[in-house]
Amino acid sequence: MKNEIKPNYRRIYSDIIEIKFHDKKRDFDHLLKENMTALEIMELDRTLFGEIEDQDTEIFNQSHRSYDKNTILKILNYQKEYNLNNSQLSNQFKISRTTITKWKKFLKFI
Repeated sequence: MKNEIKPNYRRIYSDIIEIKFHDKKRDFDHLLKENMTALEIMELDRTLFGEIEDQDTEIFNQSHRSYDKNTILKILNYQKEYNLNNSQLSNQFKISRTTITKWKKFLKFI
């Protein structure tokens, strides 16, 4: 089995909070976990920095996201739970419709 090396997001965001938001550190402590999923990281990022206004930055950030299998399954389960089509799910998570379709084919989720 392949050993995956992942960034320590807990430490990264702890440092960011310590430097930029040290007066609100206790407000963010409950969001920091040892093994964070991609969805939790995106939520923490949105909580700290808000929504991105610049479209070019948003496109750049989206093109560099990666999702592990557990996160993909959570996103597809969210679609099933809330009875969303691929376009609605795409808008919700800012993922392309073709990516969602590829995930479904790959995981045989349908």
